[in-house]
Amino acid sequence: MRRALFFKVIFFTIFLQLGGESLQKEWKQTSSIQKIGAEVSAGLLDDFLDSLKNSSLSKDPCLLQLNLLVQGLEDSEIWALKMVDASAKFSSGILEGNIMFVGSYDECLKINSVDNLHNHTVKGKYCTTIVNNVEHQNKGELLDKDSMQDIRMTYGVCIPAACTEDVLNELAQYLTEILDIPFHFHFYEDLCDYKDKNQLSLATIISLFLL
Repeated sequence: MRRALFFKVIFFTIFLQLGGESLQKEWKQTSSIQKIGAEVSAGLLDDFLDSLKNSSLSKDPCLLQLNLLVQGLEDSEIWALKMVDASAKFSSGILEGNIMFVGSYDECLKINSVDNLHNHTVKGKYCTTIVNNVEHQNKGELLDKDSMQDIRMTYGVCIPAACTEDVLNELAQYLTEILDIPFHFHFYEDLCDYKDKNQLSLATIISLFLL
């Protein structure tokens, strides 16, 4: 079970790196084999969400909208591809101190898709997540600035606006436990933004990064 989920997440991560706009533009020109590959990637994400059906999150609006995202990717819908494209991609230079990965804030906040079948409007929500080492998180130890394994990274992700801080952190905790990975993604509502949200002061943002 754990091994299967691990590979699903790996393939999903690779799928995210494809980039939404380029995938949509190439969809009609690509070969049959490449089309099958993209469909399999979306299918792996679908299986990943299925693994949460028996969890306490099964009825949460966040999962419904994530499933709509899966359907949108399978149908090559622009809004879904843009949500993937707006999320950060890991780049080179981590050993040189590049530990902040940002996506496209503006592209994310422009997303607004109406799903009449489920009576849902999926809007983009841009969150900056903080990645911590699980061992130090559990022990409450101070981070060693000279150790690469203790470096905290930040990663920008575009998600459906229905996903709240509590749900996202529960999902992150679920993944950390079931996959037995050494890192944990922290979501803070104050580090998430969407249209019509009140803006934070610079002092508040800085204080959150110093937590």
